[in-house]
Amino acid sequence: MTESWSLPWQSVLSSQLWRLEHLYWIENKAGQLQRFSLNRAQRRLHERLWYRNDILKARQLGISTYVAMLMLDMSLFRSNFRAVPGSWVGFWKRWGMRMLRNDGGGTEGRLWDAS
Repeated sequence: MTESWSLPWQSVLSSQLWRLEHLYWIENKAGQLQRFSLNRAQRRLHERLWYRNDILKARQLGISTYVAMLMLDMSLFRSNFRAVPGSWVGFWKRWGMRMLRNDGGGTEGRLWDAS
């Protein structure tokens, strides 16, 4: 990759907000693909995001879609970041599958029974 090509893209791709609004596509309620764009609630959450957020139960605000896009983005653009949607845990429990868990001290994970 040449320097002239990498520098403009490097500055754009370093912005998580830009990546969220320009790189990802979702299927809308009509079944059509559209570029993911933060709505007011999603943008407010993104601006106030902390390492531990409490999100009250609310419907039709797109928070779960935002979290899925955020997990995807962080998985692609952060080193040593892994994400598993919480809804998948029930699936794994139902089928008796095992999951990797990192207990903190190191980068390696341990298998644990999801049941």
